[in-house]
Amino acid sequence: MKHPNEEQINVLYFKSSIPAKATVLFLHGARQSADAWAAYVPAFTERGLNVVIPDYRGYGKSYGNPSEINWYEDGQLTYSWLKTRMHEDSIIIYGAGLGTAVASYLATLNPARFVILENPIYGLRNWIRSHYPALLLPYELKYDFNVYEYLPNSISPTYILQSNRSRECTPEEAIQLQQLLTDPNNMIPIDQEQNVDIYETTDYTKFLDQLAKVL
Repeated sequence: MKHPNEEQINVLYFKSSIPAKATVLFLHGARQSADAWAAYVPAFTERGLNVVIPDYRGYGKSYGNPSEINWYEDGQLTYSWLKTRMHEDSIIIYGAGLGTAVASYLATLNPARFVILENPIYGLRNWIRSHYPALLLPYELKYDFNVYEYLPNSISPTYILQSNRSRECTPEEAIQLQQLLTDPNNMIPIDQEQNVDIYETTDYTKFLDQLAKVL
């Protein structure tokens, strides 16, 4: 997939194992490339959801340099590609970790069927303060990734999946994000045991089952 400046991003596509109801645009976090996040795929494809996972520039087989604006542009490029192939009512935007900033940004511009934020970051400055409290931060950071700025302006129904084991934001920040949702009841707590991936939990699979029923 190419940007107007000819920079290319690599995109993984997984087809549903049953007749598809919708397509999930999966926006991964910062730690690994798309290949590693493909472990989520069966949870979606078994429920009639195709999955598209783009690698941001600088990740995996995608060319270019990673940056906040490039992440947003790469997410929008993939969304725009999808909507040439299907109605936007058939697109679900899903963000995990730092990818929740990309998802919440896209949600302010695109009327997707649903937006799902898994363990969203409140903002990068808050995350750094929480994980590295002794670190002195400059007045302005190179990157922001402020989910709290985008969330109130979402034009699509938005859900937050908040694990009890999340390290992306503090419990207090999670409550603040919940209050920014159009419907605060769309904060879904996920009970996650140690050494169990979130997509293997009962709460997560229950949420996806309920989601699939309304598509």
